Order: sequence, then C-alpha cells, then structure tokens
Amino acid sequence: MVGVVSLLAGELIAFATFFTGQWALSAQHLDVALARPGALRSVLAAGFYLAVMALWVPGISSMPLTSRVALSASRPDDRRSCACDSSFS
Repeated sequence: MVGVVSLLAGELIAFATFFTGQWALSAQHLDVALARPGALRSVLAAGFYLAVMALWVPGISSMPLTSRVALSASRPDDRRSCACDSSFS
C-alpha cells in the first residue's frame, strides 16, 4: 500500500515539476513536449525514483546499525577521494 501511494505521489510530483518547468521556459521558447524522445521516460523515471527512495530510506534507517554504517549504505565510499577529513583514518 505504501509503495502504491509513494509511486502515485512521485509520478504526480514529477509531472507537476515537468509542466511547471515547461510553463516557465515557454516564455523563452525553450519548451519541450512529452512526445520528444526520452522526455516521458525521464519524467516516469523521476517519479519511480521518488517512490523507491520513499521505501528504501525508512528500511535502511530502521536497521539496528551505528550511524556511520547507516550513512555508508546511502553514500558512496569517498575515503580515497577526500583528504580533507582525518576521521576516516
């Protein structure tokens, strides 16, 4: 049930964002139609992404893990690229 509601809300938000952006850019003649190749797929993927995050984040945060391990599950490993933080040593 939560997944269906999340998917519907995500798609509603994605389409609302697309049409708001299209309305804002149409004054500058930069509008893009949903019929353009890849546009509809991108809008649908944005809504799907919001639904997946709505299901994934509570699942990760409910695991009995330390905060550092929970954060590492949602972030890429940046220890090799960040030399500014010494707490990873």
